[in-house]
Amino acid sequence: PINLVNHIETGKLNVEKLKTTVNTAVRMLDNVIDISYYPVEKARNSNMLHRPIGLGIMGFHDALYKMGIPYNSEEAVQWADESMELISYHAIMASCQLATERGAYS
Repeated sequence: PINLVNHIETGKLNVEKLKTTVNTAVRMLDNVIDISYYPVEKARNSNMLHRPIGLGIMGFHDALYKMGIPYNSEEAVQWADESMELISYHAIMASCQLATERGAYS
């Protein structure tokens, strides 16, 4: 998972560091699909066809604390929306880059 608190510097989100982390994580997770052991051929075929990855986060409340944002505030909800949108955007861009390099999957 992406540890959000490690991306807070001087009280705000370091967007470039987050972009690098997400890009690296997506590449690593995509590589895991190729090197995993699949005890059932149907599971292997499905993963090779759809290439699903699970990109998670942790440290959300710690990040809020470092930024001085109360957990139960509207500002926290807004920051959650913005930070998750950034992660999603960079994950999609990393996926597009992988498709350019390795070929698109169906």
